[in-house]
Amino acid sequence: MKVKWTKPLTMMGVSIVTALAFSSSGVVLAAGNDYQDKINSIEEKQNKTDDALKKSQDKLNQTKSKQQDVSAQLADVEKDISDMSKKINEKQSEVNNTQDQVAQLKKSIKETTERINKRDKVLKKRIQTMYIHGGSIDYIEVLLGSKSFSNFISRVAALKTLADHDNDILAEQKADKAKLDQSKKLQEQKLKEIKADLTELNAMKQQLDDQKAKQKTLMAKLQKQAADLESDVIDKKEEAANLAAQKEATQKAYELWQQQEKERKAEEAKKKAEEAAAKKAAEAAKKSSNTPSQLSQNSSSSSSGSSSSSSSSSTSQSSGELSWPVNGGYVTSGFGYRSYGGGGFHSGIDIGNHGASTPIHAAADGVVARSYLSSSYGECVILTSYINGQKITTLYAHMASGSRTVSTGSVVKRGQVLGQMGATGSADGVHLHFEVYQGDWTAPPHPGAVNPLNYLP
Repeated sequence: MKVKWTKPLTMMGVSIVTALAFSSSGVVLAAGNDYQDKINSIEEKQNKTDDALKKSQDKLNQTKSKQQDVSAQLADVEKDISDMSKKINEKQSEVNNTQDQVAQLKKSIKETTERINKRDKVLKKRIQTMYIHGGSIDYIEVLLGSKSFSNFISRVAALKTLADHDNDILAEQKADKAKLDQSKKLQEQKLKEIKADLTELNAMKQQLDDQKAKQKTLMAKLQKQAADLESDVIDKKEEAANLAAQKEATQKAYELWQQQEKERKAEEAKKKAEEAAAKKAAEAAKKSSNTPSQLSQNSSSSSSGSSSSSSSSSTSQSSGELSWPVNGGYVTSGFGYRSYGGGGFHSGIDIGNHGASTPIHAAADGVVARSYLSSSYGECVILTSYINGQKITTLYAHMASGSRTVSTGSVVKRGQVLGQMGATGSADGVHLHFEVYQGDWTAPPHPGAVNPLNYLP
């Protein structure tokens, strides 16, 4: 009797353990396939990133080569500018000399004009005298009116002096008028030369300004191209480094999860075996004191209870949800496209708090893929985890400077402090930027990023 009832119970325990083993092996097999897929995906991304990085680096080198060419051209332009500046100075000196000559001419014209005006007054008086005395002087009358020979000689000399004086006045007047006309023509010529020189000077200056502006525009364009390419190269290098780090972290995290699964399965198997042995002992005790019909009922009840217990154990397993990385934190900016700050896709959530230096905790067990300083993320930690056989990557950005407490390759536990909240990198104010990926971290526009709130309690 005893052997008769023990065998079914023993087989029942073996069946439970065997079923558990098959179920667990299925999970491990699926996880193993997922792990290999992730490794293959990372290697494919690495190849693409390496190609993109090479292309960006080549473009950057070409741009820098162009910059060197433009710098050489600018050196030539500077030499031309120096030569042209000398010409401008020489031309400016010529203009200044011509302006001085014009000033002298103006002074000479003024003096000549004043002399002409004075003579005009004298001549006008002579004309008035001649008009009052009836026109021209009668020289015979003047000579015949002399009282003596000496008086006659005196009158003849006086008439000659008067005539000579009039002739001199007229000659000087004629000469000054000719000089005035010549001076005016010379002045007009000099003014024309000045105008031409100034036009040439302005043209040279304009040419110089145009040349400078053209070279500056070209250099600014090349500098912007170089800055954009350098930024792109930096991003590509960061992406390549993250991919390489994730590959190592994936292997380590998967091995860690395998070990945890092995320990968990061993613990479950031990617990199930203990439960089966206890039930077996209880059934054996009841069998010795009960009738066969009662034993049959008890066996059925025990089998039902065992099945219920197994089902309950199966449904009570961890859901694998992440824990909040900041205690007492609140979401200041959600996941998805934003309508402010220039718009764009926000690949995570921003978590605020009431001050800096707030501890940041790991949202799950895992391996630190990277702990580094990023130009955009600032002080940053990327954590690779396996939860229920699925790879999950979490990212913690904008930590306070020097606050990171874990290094690349470290194994961390859920809730462990990774650093402190800050505002490093491209951050407006103190907060934690928290990203979650189903699989590996990906570069902008971050395909694979999911809403962290779907994983948080």
